[in-house]
Amino acid sequence: MDGSFMYVDPPGSVDQHLADEQITLDNRGWVAYHWTSSHHNVHLDSEDVAIAELQRFITAGGRTVVDPTNKGLGRDPGPLVRIAKATGSHIIVGSGYYLGGTHPDDMSDRAMDSIAEEIVADVQVGIGNTDVKAGLIGEIGCTYPWLPNEKKSLRAAAAAQVETGAPLMVHPGRDPLSPVEIVGIVDQEGGDLNRTIICHIDRTCTDRSWLSDMAATGCYLEYDLFGNESSWYPPNPKVDMPSDAERMDVVLWHFEQGLEDKVLLSHDIATKHRL
Repeated sequence: MDGSFMYVDPPGSVDQHLADEQITLDNRGWVAYHWTSSHHNVHLDSEDVAIAELQRFITAGGRTVVDPTNKGLGRDPGPLVRIAKATGSHIIVGSGYYLGGTHPDDMSDRAMDSIAEEIVADVQVGIGNTDVKAGLIGEIGCTYPWLPNEKKSLRAAAAAQVETGAPLMVHPGRDPLSPVEIVGIVDQEGGDLNRTIICHIDRTCTDRSWLSDMAATGCYLEYDLFGNESSWYPPNPKVDMPSDAERMDVVLWHFEQGLEDKVLLSHDIATKHRL
């Protein structure tokens, strides 16, 4: 995965040299706190590391991994096939477009129907010149307030879901209103909210009333930042990132409300420090 779009310069002149350093025990604490300010941290490009990490997952009883790396993030089916064969795992690959900063230069000129056709082809024919088919539409990226091309991308993804029946995964903007708007767009396009996942709920909103309303739409609520134990959240300093214990409190609340069928648990592994 190429996460260079996330990179921002380190705060303050004293730490500028840390941006280009490899991750070591000496700077691991700094990287965990400023994970968007390390060039090395925002790239996941080692097949050997991926195989080693997946082997641990397999040993623990896992079998299937969802990799929603899509267009603009360095998606490459070839290494995924090799990693799956080396580990005996199943890897589900994504399709569609992420945040506006990762879109191709001509995205504004592309019609929604054309984008939808690209996604349908990924799912039904194969990605690029390969026979590897996407099993997921996503992670579709939305900011808040969102960009026009992001809204077009989401509409196209929803249309592709109607055509293929594939599950849809959406990255919401960092505001409680973002998932509400996303659900509305998917519904307008005829998408299946019962096969739609809203990611990163743990950094978006934990208000119980809001969670009840979102679950009532039929969509899945994904808590996918387990293991991220830093309350400081660089992309949005206004967010107080919950601890894993606080995440589990919210998850248990879903069970108490009879909403356990609408909860997904995961790890948003997009940087080296989260491995």
